[in-house]
Amino acid sequence: MVFVTVGNGRQPFRRLLQAVDLLAQAGELEDVFVQCGHTSDELPSCTQKPFLTPAEFEESIRRADLVITHGGCTQLTIVKMGKIPVVMPRLSRFGEVVNDHQLQLVEELASQGYVIPVYDAADLSRAVSVARKTMPIEYTKAPMIRLVAEAVARLSGTIGP
Repeated sequence: MVFVTVGNGRQPFRRLLQAVDLLAQAGELEDVFVQCGHTSDELPSCTQKPFLTPAEFEESIRRADLVITHGGCTQLTIVKMGKIPVVMPRLSRFGEVVNDHQLQLVEELASQGYVIPVYDAADLSRAVSVARKTMPIEYTKAPMIRLVAEAVARLSGTIGP
């Protein structure tokens, strides 16, 4: 099973879900279950549900052979559960989020080898292929601690962007 989650953000995330549905239509993704949140588009090649209970969410991650997600904190949950997710950050220029904090988190986790990033919907197929060949790395807190420390320093004006 392929599990796709867009989280609970109020803004739709059509860019990711349309790319997933196209890959499912092409036969590159099979048995796709989508937690679609506030994105109400019909996805003909996927089973979808707007929101999941915490237990349903964790079970979906556990059962999945592949997880595709947005760039929020959800990706950390997936990594902690021993998976290497394909992660597309929501971007402000598309109206998917108010600022590009997800981009920063994805870049940091990708640099540590925890996630397979995808920044453009046209690259989703490649990212899926890479994820299927990549072994997950056991999660340690060190990269997150550094990322949070840098974010706090930037917000306080201690260091530049």
